[in-house]
Amino acid sequence: MKEGSLLLDMREWLQLLTDTGLFHKHFGTREAKLAFVWARLRHIRESNDLRAYQRVRSLTFREFLEALGRVADMMSLPPEAELRLAGCDGEKPTAQYYTSHAVAHGFLAARPSAAHCAPKTRPLDVKLEQLLEVVLSRLMGLHNALTVDNLVLKLRLGRGRGVPHLGSGSM
Repeated sequence: MKEGSLLLDMREWLQLLTDTGLFHKHFGTREAKLAFVWARLRHIRESNDLRAYQRVRSLTFREFLEALGRVADMMSLPPEAELRLAGCDGEKPTAQYYTSHAVAHGFLAARPSAAHCAPKTRPLDVKLEQLLEVVLSRLMGLHNALTVDNLVLKLRLGRGRGVPHLGSGSM
């Protein structure tokens, strides 16, 4: 598939973050919109073409990955040692922690390293892995999927039945 052929617009981005329950007191739609916009900052020639208009207002797959990285950097997911101290030591400790703290209490404790210009204390790949664990776990729960393959099947079957075709870049 050609780069840029699937686009994710702002509405779809916010719906994904809503469906996965990532919003809480310290990470709201403002931060989600900033991650979206910062991931797509670029110069595009002005055009009257509808495709160019959609392209300017949407994320490519590569930009989607960057937006996820930005969300992971803004979130306050604790390091592994803190997860163990909180009693979250199962197969998916970050998802367990997120459910017990962000979902139950409406927020995660603010971490100094989550601030915009604060020095980072952990590599982005570690934070991104934790975020993806939460996203996958929440999507599997939302769709009552027992395996990742089952989730993919349910997401594909859901298209056309009132579920937006994510990645279409529809306006």
